[in-house]
Amino acid sequence: MSAEQLPGLLLIVAVVGLAWAGMRRGWQSRSRRQADLPAPTSPPEDPGRPVAAAEGVYVGTVLAEHWLERVVPHGLGARAGATLTVHPSGLLLDRDGGPPLWVSAASLRTVRRDTGLAGRVTETGGLVVWTWTLGDTVLDSGFRPRYAADADTLVRAVDSLCRKVT
Repeated sequence: MSAEQLPGLLLIVAVVGLAWAGMRRGWQSRSRRQADLPAPTSPPEDPGRPVAAAEGVYVGTVLAEHWLERVVPHGLGARAGATLTVHPSGLLLDRDGGPPLWVSAASLRTVRRDTGLAGRVTETGGLVVWTWTLGDTVLDSGFRPRYAADADTLVRAVDSLCRKVT
């Protein structure tokens, strides 16, 4: 590297560092604003025999009606590989590198196929998104199945849980 290239390299390093610091500060601020969100319940010992299952990617959880407002506490905002299983008593999301997420059938409101959530945009209808409540907060969580054919199966299974409760 020549002496003429050093100022440009230092400028790039500084800009990247400032961008990273700004993103970190925003994430911490969001975490503080959402600190009152209760922790999801632990999965039951025996949730029942799975009705449907699929591997894919957990896209994240957002505040309902705000598809870019990612929920940070309890690891709900972290994207990860996952397996989603639907049981008679709820759905279980087993996330790589994170605690499992259990959503009881009583907490589920609706399910749909969607195109985007939490800044992740896919092909039309590529995401399975379920609306649920955690405490008094209404949330949307998204899952992108590895195989497109699994999406309809998951939507039908989760929809049947929503209909049982209502």
